[in-house]
Amino acid sequence: MSKNEILELLDQAKGLIEKDPNEAGIMLYKAAEKSMIILAAKHVQEVYKEANEKGSWGLFQLFKVAEELSKKLDKKIKKYWYEAWELRVESKQYGLRPEFLRNRIKDIEKLVSIALKNG
Repeated sequence: MSKNEILELLDQAKGLIEKDPNEAGIMLYKAAEKSMIILAAKHVQEVYKEANEKGSWGLFQLFKVAEELSKKLDKKIKKYWYEAWELRVESKQYGLRPEFLRNRIKDIEKLVSIALKNG
């Protein structure tokens, strides 16, 4: 996935916050996940290689990438990733409300911004 595709996901999610908050939350999560993968390709290459050999990214790998990136790039990356993960969990289990998304979207935007600068 390219950086432009991540920005497109982010924009689409913003447009859906009021109409379909669950879908918006999933799209925000996907933008965060793709940002983590782009950052892993450059900064956590051992995990990136492992995921590519396996053919998919697992939860453990993404959390490991968040931990490593928090040490290497920005200590808040781990927090931003946890916010993204919470969106995924909440959207699947409980349903999201627009205000919940509006309170968390800034962290997803910060994570995407870090990926665009450092990926």
